[in-house]
Amino acid sequence: SALQTPLRVQGTRGLSGFATYNYSKSLDDASDGIDFVAGAAFPQDSTNLKAERGPSTFDTKHRFTAALNYELPTWHALPKALGGGWSLNWIVSAQSGRPIPIANGNDNSGRYYFNQRPNLLPGVNPILPNWTPASGYLNPLAFQQPADGTFGNLSRNSIYGPGYANVDFSLLKDTRLFEHLGIQFRAEFFNILNHPNY
Repeated sequence: SALQTPLRVQGTRGLSGFATYNYSKSLDDASDGIDFVAGAAFPQDSTNLKAERGPSTFDTKHRFTAALNYELPTWHALPKALGGGWSLNWIVSAQSGRPIPIANGNDNSGRYYFNQRPNLLPGVNPILPNWTPASGYLNPLAFQQPADGTFGNLSRNSIYGPGYANVDFSLLKDTRLFEHLGIQFRAEFFNILNHPNY
């Protein structure tokens, strides 16, 4: 399911572009844990497939995208070749994080199943507060090995990773040399805010 809200601006005082916001939710029971030999996803417990129902590994709840172009007014104090034809461009992208597939490293159930999950301890935040790349994102103290002969209680894809944000910027200068010939100067800056994405 999804909600899409587009907004478009066309040539309003030199400004044109579009912006979109999407809210979506994707659920399934087999978008992770792919076995390339069998061509199928392994559940934690093949006798309890309902426990695999959860967010898709590509589920992205929120996404915002905008692309804007602004044509600068002509600077008449400068020669025409220098004072006109300038424009600014922005591309903005931001989205919430996607689920992190978390699997237990041991076969606690003793059934030789793949994708067994750990226990999530109640009252313990699985995401470290004020996390950094050095500390990591997940809180190891929030997870526990299940007892022998049991499966973990962590729901599939229930923990989401960090979001993403990026701004690209470009400065353009179009100069007409002849009727059918022009030249363009372009300076592009990717991730101009130097914002890290993990």
